[in-house]
Amino acid sequence: MDYRDNRMAEYEKMLKDLDMAVPAELEGVWDRASAREKKHRTVMRFVKPAASIAAVFACFVLSVNFITPVAQACSKIPVLKDLAAAVDFSGSLSRAVENNYVQTIGLYQTKNGIKADIDYVIVDQKQVNIFYRLEYETGGEAGNNIERNENTELAALVEIGKDMPPHGITWGSGSDEEGKLRSVTIDFTDSDVPETIPLVIKAKERDTQTWNYAKENLAVFTFTLEIDPYYTAQGKTIEIDEKLDILGQHFTLTTVDIYPTHLQLNVESDEANTMWLKSLSFYVEAIGGGKDSKLESINGISALGSKDTPEVIAFRKESPWFYNTDNLKIFITGARLAEKDMEGIKIKVTEPDVGVISGRLPDGVRLEEISRQKHADGKPTVEIRFKTVKGSDGGSTSEIYEVFEREYLDGEEREGYMETYAGTGDSNEFTSTLILEDYDYDTATIYPCFTHCWKAEEPVEVVADATDS
Repeated sequence: MDYRDNRMAEYEKMLKDLDMAVPAELEGVWDRASAREKKHRTVMRFVKPAASIAAVFACFVLSVNFITPVAQACSKIPVLKDLAAAVDFSGSLSRAVENNYVQTIGLYQTKNGIKADIDYVIVDQKQVNIFYRLEYETGGEAGNNIERNENTELAALVEIGKDMPPHGITWGSGSDEEGKLRSVTIDFTDSDVPETIPLVIKAKERDTQTWNYAKENLAVFTFTLEIDPYYTAQGKTIEIDEKLDILGQHFTLTTVDIYPTHLQLNVESDEANTMWLKSLSFYVEAIGGGKDSKLESINGISALGSKDTPEVIAFRKESPWFYNTDNLKIFITGARLAEKDMEGIKIKVTEPDVGVISGRLPDGVRLEEISRQKHADGKPTVEIRFKTVKGSDGGSTSEIYEVFEREYLDGEEREGYMETYAGTGDSNEFTSTLILEDYDYDTATIYPCFTHCWKAEEPVEVVADATDS
């Protein structure tokens, strides 16, 4: 029995366990899939070498994309329906589930009356999406002794081992309801996904009104995820080498990396440039991918910065991996840039009518309000609010982003770190608020994330076609 037969047997067993008949759509699926896989092999020449070539070939048939009737048949299996619902916030992950690009983990632990399950991962060379559950035990001594507070919910903080390569962690839009699948995304920024990942889940209570986490952990779970090397081999690179000029600055779109979970556009800048590239607005079309093949959003990290400069050198969107096409069109619509020699912006926080003393606010940004609130100890908290015009960088008018860095200088030129947050304002602008805690100075110097915005009159079209490589 080969691997394909084993996979089919797994589906049959799942259906049998659930007292269901094998859907008619699954009959003969492996014959049809084999034919498609032969056609798909030309694409695999772009796959980077795995740590073990033998492991790649042993699992190679997993790359076969399921046809629509098969995906529909699989949706009749409750566990797959559960995962499909959990990834509806991401087009790339939804397509991965539809195409059976999922590794089952099946780990669980119970501590202090709380149970943690890790059910699945969706992973490739650069990104790991982990789907887990957290719930109180029902029944038993531990479960009966749990004191439940109706004003709190069972929340989780997720970390990975300290010895892991550089990475970023973002939370998905899955349900926080007890027992439902939750998700967390780990992006490895400077290396490929390791084959073993130590994972820590800290169960905590969280206030449903303030969203603040309790200081104490209810339970701490430590898992070791073993990632199938087949998945960590998945990725391909298409050469572009296209020039892009923005506000007198010169850039080169070098390559586009395509993974099952995301697409990454890589950019190099001319050394003579006087500005750093901080953001690039664009969308991608998968030519021949059928309807809904316009790729705009992204799950996880949306951009990667340089190690040596303040510049952003890579930008991400959803993945065209499962569209079965290597012909892409990239449409550049705008950008944000920062002057390399930009000065800080000094603000008179004790006199709101004075506002900006020196420095230049970024394009499309204006000072809206300065407010001070005194605490019992006499020290005030200062809030500085700005308004930013939506879409002035060629991005979506629903997009909200950070306008100012968190580091600042106080009235004595000492460095500090402030809280910032952005929220929607109206259809034309969004609000950015800077918060200086216990701040007893007359001035503050803040630093913008960008200084200039550029919006293309017409999208700049760039072709990325792997069939010409």
